[in-house]
Amino acid sequence: MLTLTYVSSATAPMDEPTLVRLLGEIGPRNRGRDLTGMLLYRGGNIISTLEGPERAVEETFATITRDPRHHGILVLLREQTQHRQFSDWSTSFPRPTVEPDPRLTGYTPFLTCGRDRADAAPGRRLLEVFRASMR
Repeated sequence: MLTLTYVSSATAPMDEPTLVRLLGEIGPRNRGRDLTGMLLYRGGNIISTLEGPERAVEETFATITRDPRHHGILVLLREQTQHRQFSDWSTSFPRPTVEPDPRLTGYTPFLTCGRDRADAAPGRRLLEVFRASMR
């Protein structure tokens, strides 16, 4: 299994309704490819971890690199792993004012919750750094 963590910048700001809609699109598509991970968004900055079968991760990341909503894409971590760090696709953005549809799964308050364990995997630690740095 492959884990890949990247950062990018949004080409245009994304408001909460856009992020909620994106969450509704990403989660089911990635679950269908046996991908899990996390996407964090704050102030036009994005960090995301994809994990799953190597081919699915690489194909999905190739699609992301062609997505006009991103620029400045930089891979921070690409490594083989035995265990998933994220059991279900999750997306986090600060203090949403739009309540997601109750049937919409995958939103997490990661950006506003407490610290992770110090012994977390490298990809999870990168997300922790993003959370602490992006105000």
